[in-house]
Amino acid sequence: MSFKLFYTKWAHSLNRTATGIVLAGATLNGIVDANNTIPTVIFDMGNTSYGRTLTSDQSPVNGYDPTPVFAYISGLSPFTVYHFRVVAQNSIGTNYGNDMEFKTAAESPIPTISETGVIILGIMLMFIGLASLRKREQA
Repeated sequence: MSFKLFYTKWAHSLNRTATGIVLAGATLNGIVDANNTIPTVIFDMGNTSYGRTLTSDQSPVNGYDPTPVFAYISGLSPFTVYHFRVVAQNSIGTNYGNDMEFKTAAESPIPTISETGVIILGIMLMFIGLASLRKREQA
Protein backbone atom coordinates (compact mmCIF):
# COMPACT_ATOMS: atom_id res chain seq x y z
CA MET A 1 0.00 0.00 0.00
CA SER A 2 1.33 3.46 -0.84
CA PHE A 3 0.28 6.91 0.19
CA LYS A 4 0.69 10.21 -1.56
CA LEU A 5 1.11 13.32 0.49
CA PHE A 6 -0.38 16.46 -0.96
CA TYR A 7 1.06 19.77 0.07
CA THR A 8 -1.27 22.71 -0.36
CA LYS A 9 0.22 26.13 -0.71
CA TRP A 10 -2.04 28.12 1.55
CA ALA A 11 -1.00 31.65 2.24
CA HIS A 12 -0.85 32.19 5.99
CA SER A 13 -1.97 35.42 7.63
CA LEU A 14 -1.48 36.79 11.12
CA ASN A 15 -2.86 40.00 12.59
CA ARG A 16 -0.86 42.53 14.53
CA THR A 17 -2.17 45.44 16.55
CA ALA A 18 -3.44 48.63 14.96
CA THR A 19 -1.10 51.63 15.24
CA GLY A 20 -1.34 55.36 14.68
CA ILE A 21 -4.81 55.44 16.19
CA VAL A 22 -6.29 58.92 16.05
CA LEU A 23 -9.72 60.53 16.25
CA ALA A 24 -10.97 59.24 12.89
CA GLY A 25 -8.33 56.81 11.60
CA ALA A 26 -5.79 54.07 12.25
CA THR A 27 -3.22 51.87 10.51
CA LEU A 28 -4.20 48.19 10.38
CA ASN A 29 -1.24 45.79 10.52
CA GLY A 30 -0.66 42.14 9.76
CA ILE A 31 1.87 39.60 8.52
CA VAL A 32 1.37 37.37 5.49
CA ASP A 33 3.49 34.36 4.56
CA ALA A 34 2.81 33.89 0.86
CA ASN A 35 4.20 30.32 0.98
CA ASN A 36 5.73 30.86 -2.47
CA THR A 37 2.40 31.88 -3.98
CA ILE A 38 1.16 35.35 -4.86
CA PRO A 39 -1.85 36.08 -2.66
CA THR A 40 -3.84 39.27 -2.64
CA VAL A 41 -3.99 40.82 0.81
CA ILE A 42 -6.94 42.72 2.21
CA PHE A 43 -8.20 43.81 5.60
CA ASP A 44 -11.79 43.20 6.67
CA MET A 45 -12.97 45.72 9.25
CA GLY A 46 -16.01 47.18 10.92
CA ASN A 47 -17.40 48.15 14.30
CA THR A 48 -20.08 45.45 14.66
CA SER A 49 -19.24 43.15 11.74
CA TYR A 50 -16.76 43.10 8.88
CA GLY A 51 -18.54 45.48 6.55
CA ARG A 52 -15.60 47.27 4.99
CA THR A 53 -12.69 45.91 2.94
CA LEU A 54 -9.36 47.62 2.36
CA THR A 55 -6.57 46.43 0.09
CA SER A 56 -3.17 46.26 1.79
CA ASP A 57 -0.57 48.69 0.50
CA GLN A 58 1.71 45.66 -0.12
CA SER A 59 -0.79 43.50 -2.05
CA PRO A 60 0.01 41.13 -3.68
CA VAL A 61 2.91 39.61 -1.74
CA ASN A 62 5.16 36.70 -2.72
CA GLY A 63 8.06 34.55 -1.54
CA TYR A 64 8.60 32.35 1.51
CA ASP A 65 9.32 34.97 4.15
CA PRO A 66 6.63 36.54 6.34
CA THR A 67 5.83 39.99 4.96
CA PRO A 68 4.52 42.85 7.11
CA VAL A 69 1.40 44.36 5.53
CA PHE A 70 -0.65 47.41 6.44
CA ALA A 71 -3.48 49.68 5.33
CA TYR A 72 -4.53 53.09 6.62
CA ILE A 73 -8.22 53.65 7.28
CA SER A 74 -9.87 57.06 7.75
CA GLY A 75 -13.39 58.35 8.18
CA LEU A 76 -13.95 56.46 11.43
CA SER A 77 -16.12 57.64 14.30
CA PRO A 78 -14.32 58.92 17.41
CA PHE A 79 -14.21 56.85 20.61
CA THR A 80 -15.52 53.74 18.83
CA VAL A 81 -14.35 50.11 18.98
CA TYR A 82 -13.51 48.58 15.58
CA HIS A 83 -12.64 44.99 14.65
CA PHE A 84 -10.32 43.94 11.85
CA ARG A 85 -8.52 40.94 10.39
CA VAL A 86 -5.99 40.45 7.62
CA VAL A 87 -7.05 38.15 4.76
CA ALA A 88 -4.71 36.41 2.30
CA GLN A 89 -6.24 34.84 -0.80
CA ASN A 90 -4.58 32.82 -3.55
CA SER A 91 -5.67 30.18 -6.08
CA ILE A 92 -5.73 27.50 -3.34
CA GLY A 93 -8.08 29.37 -1.02
CA THR A 94 -8.48 32.07 1.60
CA ASN A 95 -6.82 32.38 5.00
CA TYR A 96 -8.23 34.70 7.67
CA GLY A 97 -6.21 36.21 10.48
CA ASN A 98 -7.58 36.37 14.01
CA ASP A 99 -10.03 39.09 15.01
CA MET A 100 -8.31 42.14 16.48
CA GLU A 101 -9.81 45.32 17.86
CA PHE A 102 -8.85 48.92 18.55
CA LYS A 103 -10.63 52.01 19.82
CA THR A 104 -10.37 55.37 18.10
CA ALA A 105 -9.36 58.40 20.15
CA ALA A 106 -11.94 60.46 22.00
CA GLU A 107 -12.81 63.95 20.83
CA SER A 108 -10.94 66.64 22.69
CA PRO A 109 -13.19 68.77 24.86
CA ILE A 110 -13.51 72.41 23.84
CA PRO A 111 -11.47 74.45 26.29
CA THR A 112 -13.53 76.79 28.44
CA ILE A 113 -12.57 79.72 30.58
CA SER A 114 -13.46 79.31 34.24
CA GLU A 115 -15.12 82.07 36.24
CA THR A 116 -11.76 82.85 37.79
CA GLY A 117 -10.24 83.14 34.32
CA VAL A 118 -12.98 85.56 33.24
CA ILE A 119 -12.40 87.73 36.33
CA ILE A 120 -8.63 87.78 35.76
CA LEU A 121 -9.12 88.61 32.06
CA GLY A 122 -11.51 91.44 33.03
CA ILE A 123 -9.01 92.89 35.51
CA MET A 124 -6.22 92.71 32.91
CA LEU A 125 -8.36 94.51 30.31
CA MET A 126 -9.30 97.13 32.90
CA PHE A 127 -5.63 97.87 33.65
CA ILE A 128 -4.80 98.02 29.94
CA GLY A 129 -7.65 100.47 29.43
CA LEU A 130 -6.55 102.64 32.38
CA ALA A 131 -2.96 102.67 31.14
CA SER A 132 -4.10 103.72 27.69
CA LEU A 133 -6.30 106.45 29.16
CA ARG A 134 -3.39 107.82 31.26
CA LYS A 135 -1.13 107.95 28.19
CA ARG A 136 -3.75 110.05 26.38
CA GLU A 137 -4.08 112.40 29.33
CA GLN A 138 -0.31 112.93 29.46
CA ALA A 139 -0.06 113.69 25.75
